Amino acid sequence: MSKTHRLFLAVLFSGAGLMLLGSTSMAQECSSCNSNFNGSFGYSAPAQACGGKCGRGCGLCSGQLKANLEAAQANNALVYARNNNFPKPFNCADRQLYFSIWSPMIDRGFETQCVLSNDHFDQGTNELNRFGMHTVAGIMQNMPQSRKQVFINQTSEEIVNQARMESVRSTIETFYGNQLVDGKAMVAFSSRLPASIRASRASDIDAKATEGMQVPVIPISSGQGVGQAVSQGG
Repeated sequence: MSKTHRLFLAVLFSGAGLMLLGSTSMAQECSSCNSNFNGSFGYSAPAQACGGKCGRGCGLCSGQLKANLEAAQANNALVYARNNNFPKPFNCADRQLYFSIWSPMIDRGFETQCVLSNDHFDQGTNELNRFGMHTVAGIMQNMPQSRKQVFINQTSEEIVNQARMESVRSTIETFYGNQLVDGKAMVAFSSRLPASIRASRASDIDAKATEGMQVPVIPISSGQGVGQAVSQGG
């Protein structure tokens, strides 16, 4: 085996552990990974031997040897580029993996805040009651655009589920159609129930929030009366 061939194999095997990242390493939604190196961090496939057909007993034709040399040079350049860019793109992949564990939690949190239960519907007609109408209004007016989705806690009766779905969808498209991206309400069934806390805890939170509020003050400039300040402020 030639020294060049041994060098090529050494370079190839030394990066075997990193080959798993391959071309997908550059697809981690991390644009900064392309700042210094444009291309893939995966090794190129080694050239195949010609099977000794050249008659020289070395198993490599002259053209094949040239291809192997070029592959070795490319992989050497790849190792240099990877070392030069370290810790990219590996830190990008780590960051994406870290944040991926939070996404389901955030989705579940929004779902719990935007889900309707039996308390939001009239038990006879399955239409939204006053509480349900106000809850839907809060979701459509206060949630981010991508989170304007209403969930309905699914019961064991399909007729009830469909009636509630139609009521919610009709309400959203009637009163909040201008806030919808494609004109269709995003409504889905859920196995979750609305978030709830103890009454004493809710009372404490409300009291602390009220105590922390600043006293409203009408700013009055020097030489200005209250009436003028109010009229100018309006």
